Amino acid sequence: MIPESALASMASSLSMFVANLVLAEISEHRAVKGDVNRLKKNYERVALMMASAERRVALDDQAATYWLKRVTDHMYQVQIVVDQWVIKNEKMHREGSLKRTISCGDHSGVMKLAAAMKELNADFDSILELSAETNKTRQPAAVRSYGKTAPGYNADIVGDYVDSDARGIIELLHSSKRRSCRLIAIVGPVGIGKTTLARRIYHSVDAQRFETKLWIRFSNDLSSLIIWPEPGWSSDRYKEGPTKSHWPDSDSRSSDRRKEGPTRSHWPDSECWSSDRRWEGPTKSQLMHLGAEIASKRFLLVVDSVWTEDVWEALLEGPLQQGDLEGSRVIVTTRNKHVARRIGAGLIHHVRRMSNADALRLLFRRASVSESDEAELQDVGRRIVEKCDGLPLAVRSVGRTLRGQEPTRHDWETACRAAFQDLSPEEQYTIGLSFRNLPPHMRQCFLYCSVFPEGFFIEKQYVEQQWISEGFILNKRRVTMEEAAERCFDELVGRGLLRLAVGSDGATGARMPIVIRSFAKDVSDHVNFCTESVSAANNLFEVRRLSIVENNEADDRIGDGDDSGNGEIAGGGDGNGSMEDEHGNRGEARIAGEDVPLHGLGRMKCLRTLVLRKSTVSQKSIRAVRQLNLLRVLDLRGVQGISALPIAVGSLEHLRYLNISETEIERVPGSISYLTMLQYLLLRNCSKVKTLPTGIQQLRYLRCLDIAGTGIKAVDWSFSAMEELVSMQGFPVTRGDGVVGSLRALNLKFPKKLAALRLDMLQEILEPLPRDRWPVREYQQLRDLELCYANADSPLVQGGTIENRMLVLDRFVPEKRLVRLKIENYLGKQYPSWIAAATLPNLQRLHLQSCAWCEELPPLGELPQLKLLAVTGFDSLRSLGAEFRGGNGPPVRTTAFRRLQQLFIGDMKALHTWSGLQSQDLPQLQVLRLLGCINLVAIPLVLQESATLTRLEVDTRTKTVIEDKLRGFTGGIVVNVDNTWEQEPPQHEADVAPQDAQPPGPGQDEAVEAEVEETVGALQKEVPKAFELGAVKLVLTIFAITAICSVLYLLFVPRC
Repeated sequence: MIPESALASMASSLSMFVANLVLAEISEHRAVKGDVNRLKKNYERVALMMASAERRVALDDQAATYWLKRVTDHMYQVQIVVDQWVIKNEKMHREGSLKRTISCGDHSGVMKLAAAMKELNADFDSILELSAETNKTRQPAAVRSYGKTAPGYNADIVGDYVDSDARGIIELLHSSKRRSCRLIAIVGPVGIGKTTLARRIYHSVDAQRFETKLWIRFSNDLSSLIIWPEPGWSSDRYKEGPTKSHWPDSDSRSSDRRKEGPTRSHWPDSECWSSDRRWEGPTKSQLMHLGAEIASKRFLLVVDSVWTEDVWEALLEGPLQQGDLEGSRVIVTTRNKHVARRIGAGLIHHVRRMSNADALRLLFRRASVSESDEAELQDVGRRIVEKCDGLPLAVRSVGRTLRGQEPTRHDWETACRAAFQDLSPEEQYTIGLSFRNLPPHMRQCFLYCSVFPEGFFIEKQYVEQQWISEGFILNKRRVTMEEAAERCFDELVGRGLLRLAVGSDGATGARMPIVIRSFAKDVSDHVNFCTESVSAANNLFEVRRLSIVENNEADDRIGDGDDSGNGEIAGGGDGNGSMEDEHGNRGEARIAGEDVPLHGLGRMKCLRTLVLRKSTVSQKSIRAVRQLNLLRVLDLRGVQGISALPIAVGSLEHLRYLNISETEIERVPGSISYLTMLQYLLLRNCSKVKTLPTGIQQLRYLRCLDIAGTGIKAVDWSFSAMEELVSMQGFPVTRGDGVVGSLRALNLKFPKKLAALRLDMLQEILEPLPRDRWPVREYQQLRDLELCYANADSPLVQGGTIENRMLVLDRFVPEKRLVRLKIENYLGKQYPSWIAAATLPNLQRLHLQSCAWCEELPPLGELPQLKLLAVTGFDSLRSLGAEFRGGNGPPVRTTAFRRLQQLFIGDMKALHTWSGLQSQDLPQLQVLRLLGCINLVAIPLVLQESATLTRLEVDTRTKTVIEDKLRGFTGGIVVNVDNTWEQEPPQHEADVAPQDAQPPGPGQDEAVEAEVEETVGALQKEVPKAFELGAVKLVLTIFAITAICSVLYLLFVPRC
């Protein structure tokens, strides 16, 4: 399938890349200057045509589709020409015959470049001629109904979670004291039920509190506005329906219909008034009528489907000033949480996902399954709803498919394997709105994620590096490409197109919801392909990205050291990464241990990305990659069956990204120094690699070198030529020269560029550093720091040595710019004092992993920007209390963990009680994981009262000891990660507390927690005593009865 917007996005970003970056350097040469300038002008022309062509492709215009495809192919060819020029110059620079840029003496190279430029211009001229012909064709406008967005639409809902959330928000709407809740944002991904929740609130509020209620929606381009007033709206000018003076002329109405799709009637008759009472017109005039209607009134306004903050700042904020601001309330729904923040929402409500039980009932209802068939289809139905990921849109989509099939296990098993492969036009349109709202480069990043299998844990660091290597991320002033890629990732998560997850080592990642991935596959299936073998893709000669990936179920589990596919921290896993067990889909995951045949790769001449994650490949088969001359990304992470990287890899001149992490490779060939364009070289956990060829010091464009977990114990090459290095992972600290002497080997030409640093083998530092030595202070732009010791399984060392090691870590004080910190296998009893708000004011992610002897945590609740916290693998930590919260002393009402959104506590075998939190703490917590806490008996009550918590994940071992506490959580929040039980409904279900509701008194929460702790402590003391006393009494009683029976026997039984 040729996509409607993918080609335009690729062509647009590629043209910007060529026009703004590389051609400026090539155009310095006199022989090609004219052709380059001509090419630039052509790009300016095509940029003006791109938006129009994209709209026509959206209307299924095949001619426009073909034109965009030609443009995209042309842009890819330009990239190849530019790369070849840069590669040739780099080779000559190494030979000493050339400065860094253009060679005036290399006539053969110049002639080849000039010929290539002329060929590109000729090809582009034919594309422009084709554009003139395709513009003559016109296509009818697509039909789009607003019925499902109207406030009167009755959505199909199962479960009471919508009513529960609606009651909490209505309570805030009725409150006259909460100024911060005058503007409320309802946020969530596509299809989760934002409009449904807003509709329930709209119809359930007390009519006496608001003089008028309005429901409005802007068109995507903000050119028109639709108003659904409540019945009986008193405006005289609308009593008889809109007159012609209130609407634009016929041409304007036609233009609006082409942009947004026509409604059922722009001139509503009497029948339309009763079923879908709405008025649509140009935004400016509609806002004037809106301001006049709400003047001096208390109003409730619902703004549905907001795509940009301009809706509020440029359009609504002015007219709403005419109303009664004290008593009025505004609710907006949006898919983008960043938009909700930018418009200044006082309350951001994240819509909860459906529980599997509710989703299963909805599935049976939508599939029209009889009660007699439900029992037979329960197990396969559960597997289907697990794939739906709590999205009502996904459940309805599968239900629609199943409705046309027989209710048999065979048909349902087939549907489970092929779920979401056939989205309806309505579903494609709904998801497509989010896609078309993305900037061009972000669309490419989004579509790139579809190359990974269903349920795959997409690790943030790696996918961002691959985006950069593919050329999707452009270099901007004052922003590194890694920072731009990170913003792109966060934006995709914020828009609900990716779902955030966290790996076992604290690495952030995401999963693409299956229904979203199905859309992305349809859009990019001609260029991105995921398969189980190359043979399935033999005929796809135009494929540019290919993945042959085992399921990564083991990627993100903590506890026993192995990984899982849940994508979250702290032990156990929900199995989302398992293709067969969880999703019943073996079409995109190979059977483990089978060799992947790669003999068909040679025919894929356009291939730019090859991912062979965790596949089994023979040493002979891997040599096939040498035929992929245009390859930019080669991901061999976790591949089995190869012991040496083939020498032929040095011939991949366009290669930017090489990842051989977690493989059995023993050596890296010297030919790697010929990869002049290489930006990322990753060898993490390649324990058999003992050294690297010194030729890597010639890789001037290298941005990241990762040797963490390898056998490399010392650095014997120079970093001075690596001018672009921004990330050094696994730098070994040696005992000989001390830490300061070791770091001198990291002789960067531009140390201020280094943004990420991981230091390994810190246990080699046995003595405290001098007072004037601060090892990482030199790297002023450092944003990511990992301090790692060797595995702490060794026996306890002497106390004096432990104190020295604690003093050593005290000297590793980072700059205040630090965003992420990880400390692994720490050998001290107490963490350094610099883990505090004053030293780390910008820290957002913190992972404390595996500390054998630490008995107390620092005051992490005081960190002002902390969003993700993982505490895992502490053997001696018995309690989390006030010291963990921090903020002791006045003021008492400080809020701890005020920005924390995700909290993971795992593999804490000694942890017994968790207390000390106050009612105002954790105001933004969304995800909590408690895994491997086998002795935990008390958790803070504030967790049960949280209105923001959407997911609490526990495993069976933890659930056993806190089962009574779990009943206090709202149904559907608690999720079992090992699928051995389901949450029971709460015994006394109460209304969900609003997010910003007035908290209890200062000591109320502490008093309750103190009472709980006192009761638990008393039981711990009294139960053993009671058991011991009861045993003594039992023994004495048995002895007395035996004695009495013996006496009676002697007295009354006659002797023979």
